[in-house]
Amino acid sequence: IAPVLPLYIQSLVGDSGYVATISGIIIATAGLTSSVSSASMGRLGKRFSHRAILITAAVFASFFFVLQALSSTVLSLGAFRALSGFCLGAMIPSANTIITFLIPPEKRGVAYGVTTGAGLMGNVIGPLSGGFFALYFGLPTVFWVTAILFMLTAFWVARQVKEPSANN
Repeated sequence: IAPVLPLYIQSLVGDSGYVATISGIIIATAGLTSSVSSASMGRLGKRFSHRAILITAAVFASFFFVLQALSSTVLSLGAFRALSGFCLGAMIPSANTIITFLIPPEKRGVAYGVTTGAGLMGNVIGPLSGGFFALYFGLPTVFWVTAILFMLTAFWVARQVKEPSANN
């Protein structure tokens, strides 16, 4: 999303001289909600399973990315971006907790290495594929594809990831 966000904002506001400022505010807001969410997952994880949190956050993230694709104002885009940031912040600690419970202690280093490597590859592939989709299919397509990927993630976790427990 990040590489095309300023272009998407420009499509909403026209030739405003504030596109960079608006983009920065929206990105910062999403980062802030993500960090607040991430920091609060420990408490939420005591009330709900991390698997349920991960699935729910992915479904809601998908929904909020659809709403970003449909946004007609910068304010609505920023609000849905902030809400999707909250969901993204919930996913990483929940996924790491699931890994902690499902992977034997002697293999956790490898597991975290693989997940970190996959995340870093996502940082490469995401902007490249986002640019491709935006160029050939239009700017909103990036949000639609992201929404589909989050929904697929929710379905995959629901079907393939067993409920972890501290006793594993």
